[in-house]
Amino acid sequence: MLKSNIKWVLIFALLCVLCITLHIVHTKGKSGKLAVIKKDGETVKTIDLSAVSEPYEIRIESDNGYNIIYVEKGKISIKDADCPDRLCVKQGTIENGAYPIVCLPHRVTVSIEKADGEVDAVSGGGAE
Repeated sequence: MLKSNIKWVLIFALLCVLCITLHIVHTKGKSGKLAVIKKDGETVKTIDLSAVSEPYEIRIESDNGYNIIYVEKGKISIKDADCPDRLCVKQGTIENGAYPIVCLPHRVTVSIEKADGEVDAVSGGGAE
């Protein structure tokens, strides 16, 4: 009876390893979230946040001033800006597509989208 139990435990363990391997192979190479930076409604830069290895900054210049965007693995924020209210800086870091960061005086937006073009579940809509 003990050998029978060991046999079933080994079969279960092998199935677990197989499932994990298939999951890794299936998700390998797929990117997760894309950060889209726009100025005046035009896309300035698109960043795959899952591919960021080290944090870095991007400076966006406009006629009215600048925004410094801080990019980290899986998240993004506006670190500094010379707009009068600095609400874009106060919005903090975003990690999902629920709310974009908006700087109205400089007409800059930072949003997160899923890499496969699907709408994030948080937004509740569908692409039709």
